[in-house]
Amino acid sequence: YLRVDVHDFSQYTFPLLPLESDVFQIAKEFLVLDGSKGPRLARVKEGESIMNKPLVSAYMQSLQEACKCAHCTGDLSTFTSCLEQNFKKSLVRIVTDILALSLFDTTEPIRVFLRPGPEVPKSNMFTNAVEGILFEPTGTYKSCDVLEPIYHALFLVGHSPEWPVSDDAWTWMASAAHGQVVYPAFFDNIAFDGRPLTRLAGGPGFLRHKNGCYDLVLNNPILHSPRFKRHDEPVNGPRNLAQQAKLIWKVQVANGYLQVAMLPSMGVEIGSPMSNFQNASKALYIPNCAHDKDAMIDPPDTQSFYTTGSYFKSPLAPDEKTPVVAVANDAELRFLALSGDDQGVIRGDCCLECCINICRLAGFNYVIS
Repeated sequence: YLRVDVHDFSQYTFPLLPLESDVFQIAKEFLVLDGSKGPRLARVKEGESIMNKPLVSAYMQSLQEACKCAHCTGDLSTFTSCLEQNFKKSLVRIVTDILALSLFDTTEPIRVFLRPGPEVPKSNMFTNAVEGILFEPTGTYKSCDVLEPIYHALFLVGHSPEWPVSDDAWTWMASAAHGQVVYPAFFDNIAFDGRPLTRLAGGPGFLRHKNGCYDLVLNNPILHSPRFKRHDEPVNGPRNLAQQAKLIWKVQVANGYLQVAMLPSMGVEIGSPMSNFQNASKALYIPNCAHDKDAMIDPPDTQSFYTTGSYFKSPLAPDEKTPVVAVANDAELRFLALSGDDQGVIRGDCCLECCINICRLAGFNYVIS
């Protein structure tokens, strides 16, 4: 049976940041280290911060002794900057840049954009999260939206995540600048398979649509009415009750850039790819369990019901039963199903019964079969 710690569902979240091996390789190149071994990644114990590491602690002590700032000397007449604070800022910037560069799939070469002066991204949510993790005891969690590390990576290759529209709801999906194209690798092959969600694809090239070249692809999380169909069949295993439906991409030109939306072939519901991408980062993903992934539920689960489309939980009339979006074995429709509430459970190679149980334990709203 599936071993579940009901107090910690973080083991079932999508991996967001790159693999440790990718960080290791980028750190080696970033720091210009010779040899095949590269840097040794130190571990931080529970309740510690990086400041507790002997080498860091000793170096900080030497900075404090050499520093001539008002805080370290007590001399309020001096305006010298603090060596300790400068070191912390530099360390945060280095770590943030290494993590951001590690997002790139370097199958194609990616060139870093060299900026004059100490220019930094306007959004510092990712930097703040890294700073908190580095200098505060572990267990003190810092968070930011899944798009923030991506925006930092875009900044490093000279792609600005700012766009020429006044509505902040418009979201970056792809861009071209300085002869390079960047977009989420997830859209190369839509599948929930445990790959880091923030992986970025790209390389030398241009964004072409019909007869034009464009610098930016945006999508708007269009507000639409909840559209889902409830089915009466008993929930007894993974089902696909929308076999005739397909995911359709809608691309149009507006104000000199491309707008992208998606909709099912059998309906008018319009979804935002990047909103679904963000919802995936907040969902639980159950990769496997001790049972066969196609195991039937016997007897059927009478406290669940099948649905097709994007499920929205109504605050006025919440369902007491667990909705199961019946789109098994169709990766694109499973992604489209994330157009609804963000608190969903996505089934991997796990049986449906275990997914339903985890959904209930976590207090989430629905299961994507």
